[in-house]
Amino acid sequence: SSVWTARRHLALARAHLPKLRQDRGATQLLDGLAARIDAAPAGQAAPVPAAQLLEWVNARGDDVVRNPEREAQWLLQAVAECPDDAELVDTTASALSACAADEEAIALLWSFVQRHADRETSATFRLINLLLARGDEAGVRRLVQLYRPQVPVAALWCEAQLAQRLADWPALEQACTALLELSPGSHGARGLLARMYLNTGRFAEAAAVYRQLTELLEEPRSAHWDHMTAASAAQDWDAVRASAQAIGMELSSTSGVVEETWGWVIIRCVDDGEVAEYYARRTGPVTARIVENAPAHQRQHVGDWVVFDAELLYPPPEDKAERERFVPTYAQVYVLQAGGYANSWLVDGVHPGEEAIDSLREDIEARGWKLWLHSRDDYRLINPEDPDGFDPEVAGSGLPGVLFTVALPEAAAPLELHRALLAATAQWPHPMCWLRLAQACGQDPQPHLDAVDRYGL
Repeated sequence: SSVWTARRHLALARAHLPKLRQDRGATQLLDGLAARIDAAPAGQAAPVPAAQLLEWVNARGDDVVRNPEREAQWLLQAVAECPDDAELVDTTASALSACAADEEAIALLWSFVQRHADRETSATFRLINLLLARGDEAGVRRLVQLYRPQVPVAALWCEAQLAQRLADWPALEQACTALLELSPGSHGARGLLARMYLNTGRFAEAAAVYRQLTELLEEPRSAHWDHMTAASAAQDWDAVRASAQAIGMELSSTSGVVEETWGWVIIRCVDDGEVAEYYARRTGPVTARIVENAPAHQRQHVGDWVVFDAELLYPPPEDKAERERFVPTYAQVYVLQAGGYANSWLVDGVHPGEEAIDSLREDIEARGWKLWLHSRDDYRLINPEDPDGFDPEVAGSGLPGVLFTVALPEAAAPLELHRALLAATAQWPHPMCWLRLAQACGQDPQPHLDAVDRYGL
């Protein structure tokens, strides 16, 4: 461990001395440690001269065992000799942060940018990121004032970053627009502006900015995907087709609404901070229709036609066999058309057999309702004829169970479902349970409570 690290921790310990109710020898202990640190050798000398250290550090491979604290101390020594080397200062600040020394990193960066307020460097962006990570709004505003006279583009970028952190969308739009007037080639500002438009529901404006990026970027593929997301939300299907064609994606139609019949995806929805993921059928480059019922206690999304962000939330597995079963998950951006279904009703009980379930599904779907099986193949319930012999950890124990939900259109009365389930399950070998539905309809809950006790639902 380096002497620099020891001094840093000693200073941290001394800062806590005034907080002690009783000293109990703490000051004397720290004084003794300070003397030992002062007497310690300076540590291993840097392997190369200061002017060559950055190149030496960058050339080290991943297979080399590294000592971050020792490298940070070497870099600090190099910065002392070459204080105006922007790349060296930036790398040193990064090394300090890796050693949990953000205070020292920020102090180093401030020292540099104050001496070089006539130009933006990598140190500028390192500093603003550290300040934002710490929630130091005053520090960012101070940086804005530092750059405004000589490098207004850097000042505006700082303002835009702060506005994004504060979710101050008018300020972000103002800063990005002003920045682009001064520096039309600032793709970062253009991307920030487009994302803000997308996140705040200004889809046509987002699509227009993303279209600009597709024309300006050397590698526009990612921008085309973002453009399709914004254009789909704006229902500008001609624009969707243009970007799809640009990245080599074939669509079955040449005009009108893009409505494909593609494979499975999973859509992540966020309701009041709660995250839920549902199976859906992909209907276009970045659109899908949700087909899985929500759990009984959550907001309904089945039937929703949604736009999603094209960035995968989970990477595909490396294993080939697992990759073949992989279903991509995407974040919902916007609901193009709500499914119009009310909350789900839960039905639980002994599995009546595939033929009975298929017959029930046909009846449910013919009524315009939605049925979704939630239970896995290994779902087991107590066999009333041998309740003591049931062990949920033993495969094949008890009776096979089934758990499903039914979602009704918002205008349908729950009593309709209650009656339909009574008729459909009357000949099943075991009674099913839909307790919450029965209670909501004012029906006798006892048969359902009996099923709960009898089968361990």
